[in-house]
This record gives sequence, C-alpha cells and structure tokens, in this order.
Amino acid sequence: MARFNRRRRRYERRGLLVEEAAPARAESACLADAEARACRRERDAGRCAGEDIRFTAELAAEILRLFPRCPPTRAQDIAAHSATHGSGRVARTSAGRSLETGAVTAAVRAAVRHLDTGYDTLPTAGIARKQARARVSAAIETVPASWRQPPGR
Repeated sequence: MARFNRRRRRYERRGLLVEEAAPARAESACLADAEARACRRERDAGRCAGEDIRFTAELAAEILRLFPRCPPTRAQDIAAHSATHGSGRVARTSAGRSLETGAVTAAVRAAVRHLDTGYDTLPTAGIARKQARARVSAAIETVPASWRQPPGR
C-alpha cells in the first residue's frame, strides 16, 4: 500500500514486504503448535493461581505487621483486592511483589480512600481527581494512623 507523505512530498510504501507464501507458512506453523500453547497456558494458569494465593496471604500478613490494629478480615480483603492478577494495582508492581513498606502502605491507603470516604462519588460530581484526593486526604491519613498504633494503647 502506498501513502502520500506530505513532509517529503512523495508516495511511500507502507506495511511489510513479504513473499506470497510466507503468511500461509506462518499460519500453518501457528496452527501446528496451538495445542502445545493451550497446554502451556493451562499449566501456567494453575501455577499462577497458586502463586497468587500465596502472595495474597503474604500481603495480608505484611498489612497486619505494618498496621497491627487493622481488622484481619479487612487486611485479607485489601490484600485480595490489591493482588488481583493483571489489575495494575500497586501490589502488582515489583515493589508490591517484594512487599516493600511504601507499596503496602499505598495499597492500604487506596483501600481506605475507596471504602471509607466518599472519594468515588466526587469525580462524578464534576470534581477533578487531584481536588477529590485533597478533600479526602485527612480521612485517608486518620484510618491507617489508627491502625498503626500497637494494640493496648
């Protein structure tokens, strides 16, 4: 396919230049190993599920270590939500996977922001994200701070 390049003021080819038989060979090679790839996907899914369960338990334990007064069911809920595979949440980053204090604290703060404040209703009311976060920042600091105090104080 040719397209006119205005900057160079000429027509230029677009796309890949391949032999006529190459796409057919590639398709047949792809179809030939489809079953092997499906088996690998199933095997990896089972392995990943086990790793996700282990990571969720480790994350919940780390939340309880950093926030000793956090209710255990709440810590488990935060861990399960934050560790969802493919979610892009802070716990899925490399810092979160290595259970760094900053990443675990960020996951707890995000959970508090969404569950304990009216943050989720603010953007729909026409308030910008930055302003909405500023409005709920005091509440976001209060809950984790109360969970940080060791039991008995």
